[in-house]
Amino acid sequence: NKDVPKMPPLTCENCSRTFRTENGLAWHREHIHGINSATPKSKTKVVSFINLKGGVGKSTLALLLGEALAFIDPRDRVLLIDIDLQSNLSYATTSLQRTRQLEQFGHTVYHMFASALKRESWDIGQAINKDCSNIRGNTHLHNLVCTPALGQLDEDILTMLENGEKLTIPFREVLRGHIDQVRENYDYIFIDCPPSLSPVTSNAMVASDYFLVPIIPEELSLQGIELIQNRITALKSAYPYLKAVFLGSVLNRVDIRRRHDH
Repeated sequence: NKDVPKMPPLTCENCSRTFRTENGLAWHREHIHGINSATPKSKTKVVSFINLKGGVGKSTLALLLGEALAFIDPRDRVLLIDIDLQSNLSYATTSLQRTRQLEQFGHTVYHMFASALKRESWDIGQAINKDCSNIRGNTHLHNLVCTPALGQLDEDILTMLENGEKLTIPFREVLRGHIDQVRENYDYIFIDCPPSLSPVTSNAMVASDYFLVPIIPEELSLQGIELIQNRITALKSAYPYLKAVFLGSVLNRVDIRRRHDH
């Protein structure tokens, strides 16, 4: 429409270059919105995204928040950790070819847990994928991929127990131990949890400072919140350092066309 006025270009506060043109966004990370990348940031925040019901948007919310934080503020480094064997977050950020390559090298979440069971060393630094953003030029978003192979983990544990072997490691602390190795490299670490209270989920709770519960306008998506809080309370008795503060719920998939239905 010729009558619609064009948006004037915006000028960075730190230099004379514009970061919006008539053709779209022409940003430059080192100066975007006048933020100085040398400005110190607060300590790392580890957040789990969890709900016992699937299909509520956990992976989508973790991805969108991670992309936005890593893009808007050039000081922010974000690590996405996928521990859901459905692997939606991994496939949304990593090509199938790259995922297969990481799997061949033993650089997936399953290999992290399997190595711990075998008491073998595993380097999270080598496993982190540093080219995973869907936004061109956004180099501050990294991820640790998961594949459906994680479903083998429960069988591995059962096989050990059936063979008379004992878990000789604090299994619920495996993820936390590896996060601690790279914690200082990131401002935010987001963990996409499976829709269950499995030992893998307990790993996320033990490792997290906070947890967020995405929900949809259905009763079933609300029923698990109390169970999650009960699990965290039980874990705190065994792990006194555990924080896992409830950040609240985020409502997804709202259909405004049905706002008068209830």
